[in-house]
Amino acid sequence: MTFTKRSITVLIGPYILTTIIFFFLSVLQELSTTQRFNWTTILIDFSMDMASITVAFCFFYYLLNKLYFSESKLLSSNNTLSETNYELESFIYRASHDFRTPLTNIKGLLIALQYEKDPESLKHYLEMLHESTEMMDSRLLELMEIATAKHKAVTTEKINVASLIKELIKEISFTASLDRINITVEHTTDIILFSDTTRFKILLRNILMNAVKYKDPGKKKCSIKISIARENEYVAIRFWDNGIGISEAILPKVFEMFYRGTQLSNGSGLGLYIAKTIAITLNYDIQITSKEGEWTEVSVILKENANM
Repeated sequence: MTFTKRSITVLIGPYILTTIIFFFLSVLQELSTTQRFNWTTILIDFSMDMASITVAFCFFYYLLNKLYFSESKLLSSNNTLSETNYELESFIYRASHDFRTPLTNIKGLLIALQYEKDPESLKHYLEMLHESTEMMDSRLLELMEIATAKHKAVTTEKINVASLIKELIKEISFTASLDRINITVEHTTDIILFSDTTRFKILLRNILMNAVKYKDPGKKKCSIKISIARENEYVAIRFWDNGIGISEAILPKVFEMFYRGTQLSNGSGLGLYIAKTIAITLNYDIQITSKEGEWTEVSVILKENANM
């Protein structure tokens, strides 16, 4: 039986009052029977009464506790449902907007292509058409990642962290421009992780893509340094970049759904939200520190299931 301050507070007053009343009733009963005070008899009668009273109050406490926890669970469910509904409404609105923009561009470009004869203009329109379809493909991938992060059953597989990160770098080189970006992976030994490969890969890719996306165009040399190291009983994967950085004012908001912290962003604002969601699912910790205009570091702390 779990004790709660609320249920104890509700019952302790009546319990003390009932104890006092029954004590005086035991005294009065002894007086009316023997016309004298026999404290032994009084205490025996009082103890028997208190045993019955205590059992009754324990029963009432049990019922009250059950009622309290049922009420708390109901309130928690209602709050969760309200938050989910708000999140769903926001998601539908923003996702619809993000899909409508490239669709509108595609529609306009297709109309223009019907009447365009100049080869150079045709080439330019086709490039724009490709960009719009890539944007739609990116949005669809993010929607699939959200579904994976929240609803797909968690599986456990053996993962070589360094190998997976190097594989990711090769993959994103086909979809993102890595010109002027020097990406290095630092690790003293191979660390083997037992985790969900799909989720873990999405988590790392979203962090890496953010570092690539927000490189500083004003810097001659753009760097992304990825370090993998065992720190005490944990394993830390840190992504450091010398990009545009994040101001202190918006740093607490970067993991929110659809949040875009800069006008330079042409994304959906889902990358770090998905990363955070996956980290919670896998029982990892994700942290971010930054200095605006200079650097950003995102750390994934693996709390368990990592072996040398």
